Amino acid sequence: MSPTLLRVLSLLISLIGLMPMAEAQSGESCSPLPGDVAQLVDVSDGILLVGELHGTTESPGRFLDLVCHASKKSSSKTIVAIEYLPGQIQLTGDNQQLKQSVEQLDSWQQQHDGKTSEAMFFLLTRLNQLVAEQRIEVVFFDASADDRELAMAQNLMALQSPNTRVIALTGNRHNKINHGNDWDPNSKNMGAYMREHGANVTSLNLLHGGGSAWVCMEQCKSHNFPPPKIPHTKILFEASAANGYQYHWAIGPISASKPYIATPQL
Repeated sequence: MSPTLLRVLSLLISLIGLMPMAEAQSGESCSPLPGDVAQLVDVSDGILLVGELHGTTESPGRFLDLVCHASKKSSSKTIVAIEYLPGQIQLTGDNQQLKQSVEQLDSWQQQHDGKTSEAMFFLLTRLNQLVAEQRIEVVFFDASADDRELAMAQNLMALQSPNTRVIALTGNRHNKINHGNDWDPNSKNMGAYMREHGANVTSLNLLHGGGSAWVCMEQCKSHNFPPPKIPHTKILFEASAANGYQYHWAIGPISASKPYIATPQL
């Protein structure tokens, strides 16, 4: 084989090796959204409240797909809001800095309730890349106030501005636009407060199809969940008033995502 041909082959091999990295860096490794879901994102020009069952591998991935789709719209600014306390993590585009800051936080070392999972850390790294590309801004809006739901609602509503869309990820209790829950009909919900205050909100529940999730139920570990008894034939469909959401996105079976920082063995 001639030296020239060898150089050409070497260059091709190098380019092929860089393709996955380039794809990841460009943010285009996100999966395309189902048509109905993409249309919902396109028309939701206010605050899109996305609710998940914490501690799964699948939900953060589907949320990332929503963000990637929304961030391609150059006519509006995209703010991504995550249910973490502000001031503890900053996404500046530097994933090494992100890794160091997360590993120093007591919450990530000890709070293994699904919000500090491997899947959530991966989501943060991907959002960080979109920040570096100036496609999104990321904020954290959790609160430690006595009326946590109202405080979180106020934090999100403060992000509203013209030509800006907000996409928020919370546990699937907080994004309900009606007050009350199965375990307490008198409880208050963040999304309901926002609607009461006139915020332009759309509530979307990531409806799982059964499986496992890493959550704290007596013990913080992987727990099995049956499929919810919500009949449906479509991927995106309207939720009943009793559910407290506006829409369900059926994302299929789920699997538990372990804590990003493992619990030390005693």
